[in-house]
Amino acid sequence: MKNTLLQTKLYIPPTRANIVQRKRLLTKLNDGVQKKLTLASATAGFGKTTLITDWLSQLDCPVAWVSLDEDDSDPQQFFNYVAAATRPFPNIQNSLSNLLQSPQPLPAKALAGALLNDLTAVSTPCLLILDDYHVIDSTDIDLALAFVLDRMPPNHHLVITSRADPGFPLSRLRARNQLTELRAQDLRFSVEETAVFLQNAMGIPLTPEQIIALEARTEGWISGLQMAALSMQNRDDVSGFIDNFTGSNRFIMDYLTDEVLRQIPPTIQDFLLQTSILTRLSAPLCTAVIGNSDNPAAQSHLNYLDRANLFLIPLDENRTWYRYHHLFADVLQKKQGNDVQERHQRASRWYEENGLITDALHHAHATADFERATHLIVTHTRELVAHGRSNIVLGWINALPEQQIRAHPLLAIGKAWDAFYSRQIDQIDIYLASAEHALEQNDYGVETENMQGEIFTIRAFVANIQGQYEQVISLCQQALQHAPVHNLFTRGMILFTLGRTLQMKGETQSAIKILSNSLKVSEQCHNLMVAMGAAHHLRELYFECGRLQEAAQLLQHILATHRQDDALPALGWIYLGLAAVAYEQNELEQSSILAQKTVNIAQGEELITMLGYISQAQTACAIRNNEKAKNLFTKAAEAIQNWPTPSAFTMLAEREVKMAIFCGDLDAAIRWQQETNIQSSTPPIYENESQLLVLARLLIAKGRLNPEVSFLGDALALLTCIEESATVSGRFGRVMEAQLLQALALDAQGDTTAATHLLEKVLTFAEAEGFIRTFVDEGEPMAALLRKMGKRPYITTLLTNFPSSPPPTKPFTSSPLHPSLLEPLSDREIEILTLIAAGKKNKEIAAELFISHNTVLYHTKNLYGKLGVNKRTQAVAKAQELGVL
Repeated sequence: MKNTLLQTKLYIPPTRANIVQRKRLLTKLNDGVQKKLTLASATAGFGKTTLITDWLSQLDCPVAWVSLDEDDSDPQQFFNYVAAATRPFPNIQNSLSNLLQSPQPLPAKALAGALLNDLTAVSTPCLLILDDYHVIDSTDIDLALAFVLDRMPPNHHLVITSRADPGFPLSRLRARNQLTELRAQDLRFSVEETAVFLQNAMGIPLTPEQIIALEARTEGWISGLQMAALSMQNRDDVSGFIDNFTGSNRFIMDYLTDEVLRQIPPTIQDFLLQTSILTRLSAPLCTAVIGNSDNPAAQSHLNYLDRANLFLIPLDENRTWYRYHHLFADVLQKKQGNDVQERHQRASRWYEENGLITDALHHAHATADFERATHLIVTHTRELVAHGRSNIVLGWINALPEQQIRAHPLLAIGKAWDAFYSRQIDQIDIYLASAEHALEQNDYGVETENMQGEIFTIRAFVANIQGQYEQVISLCQQALQHAPVHNLFTRGMILFTLGRTLQMKGETQSAIKILSNSLKVSEQCHNLMVAMGAAHHLRELYFECGRLQEAAQLLQHILATHRQDDALPALGWIYLGLAAVAYEQNELEQSSILAQKTVNIAQGEELITMLGYISQAQTACAIRNNEKAKNLFTKAAEAIQNWPTPSAFTMLAEREVKMAIFCGDLDAAIRWQQETNIQSSTPPIYENESQLLVLARLLIAKGRLNPEVSFLGDALALLTCIEESATVSGRFGRVMEAQLLQALALDAQGDTTAATHLLEKVLTFAEAEGFIRTFVDEGEPMAALLRKMGKRPYITTLLTNFPSSPPPTKPFTSSPLHPSLLEPLSDREIEILTLIAAGKKNKEIAAELFISHNTVLYHTKNLYGKLGVNKRTQAVAKAQELGVL
C-alpha cells in the first residue's frame, strides 16, 4: 500500500490564457496580505479558485497549496498535506513532519502547535492556501486552525476558499481587522467584466444590450456565463437563447449542460458521463472505469476536453491527472446510465491495485458494497495502524452498517478501541463480545492470535481505568501469551499497562523491569507515545527509589535519541522529568525553562500540561513569587477541567496543599484534609502515600503551633508506617523523605538527639545522589536542624541554598481547593460570570466578547453546573461566596 501523499493535491492550478483581470479584487487581496486570513466564501461556480490562482501568479513569494477533499477531515491526513505543502518554505523546520511519524494519532491542536514552531523559523513572507475547505467536517481541525491563526507569525498569511464559512469563529478576526472577506456579491462579474469575459475570453461577439441581459439572467454567476458562452458558440439565434433561460443557478447549470453536450461528439459525451463518478481522472484510470482496456482513446479524450476548456482542471504540470469542475461533475452524475455500480467497482479495483486504498473504499461505499469495503479495511488495517493512521481506519469502520461491523472481529475490535478513546466505556464490552463470537464462528488463521491478544489488551486498559489491578495483571498476562513476539506495537502497550499497574500496587522493582522492557520494545517500533509514557513512570520510580542520577541519565539519553521528535507532545514527559531533576538540584531557572518547554509541546495532552504548570508553580514558589504560583495552579486546573477521572484533580490538590503548608497557609491544608477525609490512621498504600506525606507535613506544622496536642505523635506514627512500607519495596527515596519528616517531628518534640541521629542517616544517602530541594523545601525548621549537625561540605552546600528570607504567610491557595468547587471555572466562564454580575444580557455579553449567542449559552450552562445552580442570581451569589468574583 502506498503511503505517499497525492502530489496532485499540492499543485497550484494553472492560470488560463485570456483570463479576465479583476483589478478591484486583486487590489483587495494585495491589501489583505498583511492580515492573518483571506476568506473567499461563495457557492460553486463563482470563480474563487481562478481568482486566487491568478493573484498568486502575480506574487513573488513562497506559496503552499492544498486542494482538500472529504478524506482530509482526518487531522493526521490534513496536517500531512499541510506539512508537505509548506516543506519548500525557506528554513522551515521539520517538527510537524517528525510528529506525524508517530504510530498513534495525535491531537489536532498538538499538530497545529508543531506547525507554528516550524513556521516561526521562516522569516520570508509566505502564503498557505487551503482550497475547498467546505469539505472538511472536523471540529478538531477547525479549532486547530483557529489556534494557528491566533498565534501565526506576522509574515505568514492563510487563504481559504470555501462554499461555506469555516467552523471556527470569524468575529474576533473581524474585530481585530485581521480578516479579508470575498463573498458572492464581491465575486460576481460586473457588466464590464461580463463583456470582457464573453468577447475576449470566450470569443462571443454580443451587443451591449445582450451582455446586460445575460449578466442579469446569470446575476454575474461565472460558471453560468461560461456555460452560456459554450452553448452560444454555434447558435444563430443568440437573443432568443438569452431570453429562454432563467431561474436558479442549479436550473441554469442543468439547462446549459444539456446545451453544451449537444455540441460535442457522441464519443466525448459518453466519456464524460462514464467518468463523471471519478473525483480525479487519469487516462489509465478512465480506461479501467470504462471497461475497455483495448481502447487507447482515454488520453485523447482528456486532451480534447482540456483544449476545449470544458470544465476540466489539470492537477499537475504534466497534465497526467485532472478533475472535473465540481458543479459540472454534479450535473453529469445525474445523467448516468444503469452501469454506475459496475463502474464504481472497476474504479475501486483499479485504486486498490495501485495502492490507493482510501479511494478504493470511497468507490466501494458509493454503491454500498460493504463486502468489498470490509475486505479493503481488513486487508490494510494493520499497515495503516502501524503508520499512525488509526483515525482513518476508524473512519472507514464507522461508515459501515452496524451489522457488518459486528460480523467481523477486526472491525468490532476497531470499534472497541474507538469507544475506549472516546471514553464510551459502556460500549466496549458490546463490541468485544461481538469480536469473540465472530472468532468462535470462523477461522482467521494467524490473525486469530493477534485479535485475541487485542481483546485482552482492551479489557486490561478498561480494568486499569477502573482500578481493578489484579484483573489488569491477569488480562495483560493473557494478552502477552496471544500477542506474537514480532507484534512490538501491541506488546509495548501491554507491557506499559502491566508495568503501570505493578507501580500502583507498590511492586516497584517488578514495575521498573516491565516498564524498562516496554520502553525498549516501544522505541523499536517507534511507538513514542507509549515509550515516553514508560520513561515518565520509570523516572517517577527512580525518584522514589532515590536514584536521582540514574533518572537524569535515562532522561538525557532519551532526549538525545529523539531530538528529531522535538514537537511530539509525549516528549513533554521527558522535559517534565528533566525539569524535576533540575529542580531537585536547585537549578531553578533551568527547571522553569524545561517546565515551560513541557507546556509548549504538550498541546492537547491535558495531564502533561497540568504537570508542566505545577512544575512551574513549584519553581515560582521556591523563589517566593506566590502570586505567579497561584496563577499557574489555576492554569493547571483549567488544563484538566474535562479529565474523566478524579485522579488528576486529586494530584493537583495534593501538590497545591504541599506548597500552601510551605507558605504557612494551614487553613487551606485543613480544608483539604476535611474534604478528602484522610486521617493519620489511614493505612498507607502506594496510591495514597503522597497524600499521607502531605498530611504528615500538616500534622508537624500544627504540632509546632500546639505541641500539647498529639499532632506530632500522630505524624511520627504515620511516617513510621510509610517508611516500613517503602523499605519493603525498595523505594529508598521515599524512605529518605519519611525519615527526614520524622527528624523534623522529633526536633519539634524537643528530642534533638534523636532528630539529628536520624537526619544523619538521611544525609548519608542523599549526598551520594546530590539531593538539595528535598531539604530546602522543608523551610526554616530544616535549616535550623541542619545547623545543629555540625559543619561539613554537604551540609554547608545545603544551607547556602536556603533563601535568606522566610516565605510569605498570606493565603496561598487558589480556587481548586475549595470543597464546594472541585472543578474550577475557566477564564472564559469567569469573564461571562463577571458580565452576568454586571447585569448584562446574553446578547450583550456575546457582543462584548465577540462570540456567538450560542457560545454564551454553552459557557453559562457549564458554569451553572460547576457552581451547582440553575439561575443567574444564584450563580453570582455562589461565586461571591466562594471568592470567585
